[in-house]
Amino acid sequence: MFRIFLLLISFSIIGAEKASSVNFETGDSNAGAQKVAVCAACHGTDGNSQVGNWPKIAGQNERYLFEQLKLIKTEERYIDVMKGLLDGYSEEDLRDVAAFYANNSMTMGQSADDESLVLGKLLYKIGDYERGIPSCQACHAANGSGNSLAGYPALGGQHKEYLISSLLAYKNGERISGPNAYIMNQISQRLSEEDIEALSNYIIGLY
Repeated sequence: MFRIFLLLISFSIIGAEKASSVNFETGDSNAGAQKVAVCAACHGTDGNSQVGNWPKIAGQNERYLFEQLKLIKTEERYIDVMKGLLDGYSEEDLRDVAAFYANNSMTMGQSADDESLVLGKLLYKIGDYERGIPSCQACHAANGSGNSLAGYPALGGQHKEYLISSLLAYKNGERISGPNAYIMNQISQRLSEEDIEALSNYIIGLY
């Protein structure tokens, strides 16, 4: 079963990369700079939020940002504090906003706690074959930079609180939107809360 799951991830990466290279239309970062005033209150003027529960989106890959903005606008991915904020944005606007934030750099703020680094590193780099947990770096890269062609998000340097809440949302079936949500749902259900804490602790130190 685990081998089948790994094959599913591999095919997903290959398929996403092929589709991205052909179909994805990039936005205009300069135009996007004029369209992000509504975003700045939570995510900061450059996309580096100062609150742990609000994600840093600076330096995130453009395709991932655009896809998430579309999901949030249609409420397929429902975020209460963002309800209605994107109603006036066209698809072009969303592309431009995504391009603007992707063009910025994520700041490295938190320091990892040594206590759970070993477990976090093992799960991220290797996974756990016996429990059917693949390595995180297969999709998100060894340094946490993600995969821009496939649209897999960068994780390194993200707020620990946000990483934990996101993994728990996948684990509990509260976040099921987007083409790759199924993979994250399956992986996170195999993670204990201790695993999630350790992984998040390790990831914040990646860059």
